Amino acid sequence: MTTLQITTNVEQTEDGYTPAHIAPVGTADVELDAVDSVLVPANDDEAAWDQGLRDTLASMGYAITGPITRDGSTVTATVEQVSLIGNKAAAAYAGVSESTWSAYVARDQAPKPDRREIHGGYARPVWDRTTLDAWKAARPGPGARTDLRD
Repeated sequence: MTTLQITTNVEQTEDGYTPAHIAPVGTADVELDAVDSVLVPANDDEAAWDQGLRDTLASMGYAITGPITRDGSTVTATVEQVSLIGNKAAAAYAGVSESTWSAYVARDQAPKPDRREIHGGYARPVWDRTTLDAWKAARPGPGARTDLRD
């Protein structure tokens, strides 16, 4: 696990996001894939902002594993890289809404899950990040007419 220090700017962008600079604290066990800043949905409510941060990091394949602490404009959180992720995180990682991801899964347009894990009595699908990376690289793109291909 790695502790990240996230420094935020109190100003929002025009499209409603708060710029946040991310830097590992101490020895980094998590490789941030050269990402050192993210845009977190702006929100005056700390709990909502924290959830936006969780969702943003999930889209990058990371999970916050401890409390989020604040000191002025500096937020500190412990994260770990997640290799197997479920529906919600897979949707965020793929850059689509949860409902779109669910539709892709139902129509067999998403990659097959790498395995199923039991949660609350249900076998839920989980994907490895490498599976999702390969799927994202092979996607035709928004608006592509796949029905016209040979």
